[in-house]
Amino acid sequence: MCGFAGVVARSHPLPREVAEIVAGMAATLVHRGPDAAGSWADPASGVAFGFRRLAILDLSPAGHQPMHSHDGRFTVVFNGEIYNHRDLRRELEGRGRFFRGTSDTEVVLEAACEWGPEEAIQRLWGMFALALWDAEARRLLLARDRLGKKPLYVAETGAGLLFASELKAIRAHPAFDPALDREAIASYVRYGYVPAPQCVYRHARKLRPGWLAIVDADGTIRERPYWTLGEAAARGIADALPLDVEEAASELDRLLRDAVARRMIADVPPCCRAEPTRRRWSRSCRPRAAARCGPSRSGSRNAPSTRPTRRGRWPLISAPITSSCA
Repeated sequence: MCGFAGVVARSHPLPREVAEIVAGMAATLVHRGPDAAGSWADPASGVAFGFRRLAILDLSPAGHQPMHSHDGRFTVVFNGEIYNHRDLRRELEGRGRFFRGTSDTEVVLEAACEWGPEEAIQRLWGMFALALWDAEARRLLLARDRLGKKPLYVAETGAGLLFASELKAIRAHPAFDPALDREAIASYVRYGYVPAPQCVYRHARKLRPGWLAIVDADGTIRERPYWTLGEAAARGIADALPLDVEEAASELDRLLRDAVARRMIADVPPCCRAEPTRRRWSRSCRPRAAARCGPSRSGSRNAPSTRPTRRGRWPLISAPITSSCA
C-alpha cells in the first residue's frame, strides 16, 4: 500500500508554495507509505505530485516515486500492484524498451511510452490507482482499477484540481471546502458505505472503479469508463470455452493457482511488508488454534471446535499454525 496526492493548478507558473502544500498533503499519508517520500513539480505546467512509498517490488532507489519514463515524457505516481508486469516487461523488451529497475511502476511508464496512456491502462491486470502526467500533451491521466480496490479521490477547487489516495490529503489543501454531503451521509446510514462517485464531502468525489479521467492543463476534466462488468460478461458469453464440467473445473483450478502465484510476487516476505504489519503478523502467526478452537471431548486442545466463534462465524483453523514470521 502506497499513497499519493497532487494538484493541477489554475495559475501558471506554479507558485513555489503549492509544491510545499502538495508535499504536506502527501505527508498525511505516511501510514500508507512508511518507507520513503518523494515529490515532483512542473512549475510551467502547474502540476505537482507528492508520494509516500511502501516498498514491495524493487527496494532500490530505482523503485522510488514519482518516477519518470526513460525519455522524460511521462511522470507517474502509482499505488497498487500490477500482476502481469513480468509478462508486459518481456513484451516491451521484445519491442526494444529497456528498464533501469525491476518495479511494476516502471512497466506502467514504458507501456505508456509504447502504446499510449489509455491503451496501457487497458493492458494492466491488477489493483491500482495512478496519476500519469504527459509532458508532451500537457495532460494528466487518472485511473483506478476495474473493481475499485485502490482508492482515488478528486476535488475541483478555485485553486485547481486536487487528487489523492485519501480524503485527508485533499482536506490538507487550504483551498478545499470540507462541507459535508448530507446525501452521502444518508447513503452511508442506509447501505453501510458511500457508493461511488459520492464521498462524505460535497466538493470531492471518488473516481469510479474501472474509470479514467483525463485532465488538461487548464483543469478541464473528462471522465469515462475503460471497463465495465457488463461488457466483460458479454465478451465471455460470446466467446465461451467449449469445455465439459471436468475440463471447466480443471481450467478454474489453473486460473486460481495462477492468480494466487501472481499476487505472491514481492521482494519482501509477505508478512513483513510494513512495520505495523510486521507487528500484527508476529502476534497472529504464533500457534493459536488451541486458543481459538478450544479443547475437544478427548481433551486435546488441537482439535477444532464444532461451535461458532464469539462473532458467530465457524472456525477456519483446523490445525496448529506455525510460521517463521514471528
